[in-house]
Amino acid sequence: MEGERKAFPNPQAAALGSAVELYPLRRLVSGEPRSQTVDPKDYTVSQMLDGRWGLRLGRVNLSFPSEAHLRLVEAWLHLQSQSKVSSSALIELRLPTSKAGCHLVLDALSRAEAEISRLKSLLKEGEKDIDVMVARLYGLSREHKKVIKEFLSRF
Repeated sequence: MEGERKAFPNPQAAALGSAVELYPLRRLVSGEPRSQTVDPKDYTVSQMLDGRWGLRLGRVNLSFPSEAHLRLVEAWLHLQSQSKVSSSALIELRLPTSKAGCHLVLDALSRAEAEISRLKSLLKEGEKDIDVMVARLYGLSREHKKVIKEFLSRF
């Protein structure tokens, strides 16, 4: 699940099969990155007078045919863990050609993130249960638990 999230939007779009037609971003937007890398956290969004949507990443200006396309790329940017991403990775992203297809992919991401959150919560609950069982098994006092917790928090 986490792997699918990191590889967004490819697995989500692939799961839709032939329901969505995909094109590289370079065919859907006007504008071209001038630098080899972009900062995925440093961008601005604007709506243009002609109804298109603009995304400015440093010196890169891209113009999208719809807000849905822009939001899909914005979601991809948010998922990037590096401080710089390759401009070619951005411009070669494969996106649905239609707004509806973009919404389907974004919905799939939203469901995956909800499932990841649910599973993380279950793991935390399980870890707490294990901690309680271990403390009982070894007869740990509150002081012992505190020492162990402080030790583990450093690592």
